Amino acid sequence: MVKFFVLFGDKGIWGAILGGTLISVVGGFTTLIVNKNNISNYGDLLNFMFPKKIAKIMDTIIFISIWVSLGVMFIGSSNILLEQFGIPIYLGVAIIAITICLFLWVGIEGLLKANSVLVPFLIVLTLFNSSYYLINPLPCLHMTNGLLPNWWISGILYATLNMLLGIVIITSLKEEDKKIPLSGGILGGIILVLLSLLIIKSLSLLPDSMLYTEMPLLTLSLSISKMVGILYIVGLLVAMLTTALADTHSICKRLERRFTYRRSLPLVIASTFVFVPFKFSLLVGILYPLIGYIGIPLVLAVIWYGLKSLKVG
Repeated sequence: MVKFFVLFGDKGIWGAILGGTLISVVGGFTTLIVNKNNISNYGDLLNFMFPKKIAKIMDTIIFISIWVSLGVMFIGSSNILLEQFGIPIYLGVAIIAITICLFLWVGIEGLLKANSVLVPFLIVLTLFNSSYYLINPLPCLHMTNGLLPNWWISGILYATLNMLLGIVIITSLKEEDKKIPLSGGILGGIILVLLSLLIIKSLSLLPDSMLYTEMPLLTLSLSISKMVGILYIVGLLVAMLTTALADTHSICKRLERRFTYRRSLPLVIASTFVFVPFKFSLLVGILYPLIGYIGIPLVLAVIWYGLKSLKVG
């Protein structure tokens, strides 16, 4: 949120609205395409929307992007365990790895059960923390522009970054449900917009000394009280765990061409250890915008075929 929106001041709010709107549109169109064409994995979706050679290139790009996202989540969560509980970085990564394996050993069912519990908790916690910051703001210094060129590009990249994984997850859900509710993709974007606006507004009240730390809201939470800090630590771990679960599941499903799901699971998780030497904020600031640019062709294709599906319907 800091990298993509807060550093653009009031214009960052419009960026968040743009990003959330795009997520709603693309989420809705993805479910429409998947339901009408009986698509059950993102490989089939790529073959449906792109020529064969381009589909292979997009497949490789998406695979790498999701793997990078997984590595970022591992580093972020292990950094929290190190800084707040003194758990060595490699041990922290191992703890997260074991947790993910336990959830996903039964496949998509484990992911769905995890999110049904973790996501509502995260939403409630975000509402509580952000509302608290708005009621009790701290003196804020002047903020400079971010590394991204402007607010509307940030909004677009934020949407493509999120939907790169979102599209993959939506297509994989088709394996379990005969028909995915169209409202699911749309509602997800609406909820994200509302939460983003609240978070951005609360983050904009932070002084620069807290805004430019590795995890700004965590720094502020701990400064307010130990209990608020603990709650936010739990919230961060929940957010990273749900993303890591989705990333891992998506990669393992794609590797089923060569390995079984359970055989690929430990291999995928072990591969993320290459990210350990890097800082969380550095990975987010550099790799996330890059993934956003990479996801633009996929999002444009979904919008195009989604509009065609509406006309046919």
